[in-house]
Amino acid sequence: MDFLAKSDGETIIQHTLNLKKQFEKLRKYYPNSLKKEEAELLLLACLYHDLGKMNKKFQDKVSKNRHIMEDHEIPHALLSVCLLPIDRLSESFSKDELIALSYAIAYHHERNFENLENYYPQEVELLEEQALKFNFKGLDIKPVIPPEIRKRYFKLGYRPNTSKTWYPLYVKIKGLLNRIDYAASGHYEVEEPAGPFLKESLNNNLMVNWKEHDPNAKWNAVQKWMEKNSVENVVVVAQTGIGKTEASLKWIGEDKGFYTLPLKAAINGIFQRIKRDIVPKNADYRSHVGYYILI
Repeated sequence: MDFLAKSDGETIIQHTLNLKKQFEKLRKYYPNSLKKEEAELLLLACLYHDLGKMNKKFQDKVSKNRHIMEDHEIPHALLSVCLLPIDRLSESFSKDELIALSYAIAYHHERNFENLENYYPQEVELLEEQALKFNFKGLDIKPVIPPEIRKRYFKLGYRPNTSKTWYPLYVKIKGLLNRIDYAASGHYEVEEPAGPFLKESLNNNLMVNWKEHDPNAKWNAVQKWMEKNSVENVVVVAQTGIGKTEASLKWIGEDKGFYTLPLKAAINGIFQRIKRDIVPKNADYRSHVGYYILI
């Protein structure tokens, strides 16, 4: 039996395998970004995060292309967390790690979690019938059946906060799960490799443009210093027009960097400059530069 994840016909298994693919790509490009245990927890989050969508209310809704929550429908992520094989996982992970994993799955979408206490246990029980029909072998996982509410690891209505020792791990797993999930849902690659274009393009494109206006143009002392110290953490304070943006690009080199600015116009300006003056003319700029505006 096929269980749908999306109204376009994509199944839970197809969607989950796409998350696994994007997870592997992220690990390939950033092998040192996560500790071994963190990576294992993130993969578990990817594999289990949408299993709750197999519940009958969700399947009926998605098969009819409806998007409004049904009466007494439990957000699927709250059901997904009940399929985690906590007892088996506790042999490999600490209590704090499993708490972080549970909340990352349960809250990977922001939903209305109010007034669910009366229906939650009943919907968890009903999930067993669906779970017995689901092809877990297609994902190479062994969930706990029947599903269980483990209050030691997840309490309905509680929202994680910074007072908990496991909070940073929860944020890391949830954030990367969201990033991977968005890429899988949008059918785009979660990450592109850091291609060796920036250093060459700075000289071949940007400097050429400068020399068209000033034949004597050259990199200034700040820009040269930033390139020389590209493996160091640095703070540069300088007046407008000194060339800090170009200096930062020299510092980034063949790695990746993020620009954080308080004004939309400033973000647009840097994005357009890099797209126009630095990205190779025959290249797809989307493989080299992008921007995100937080409203």
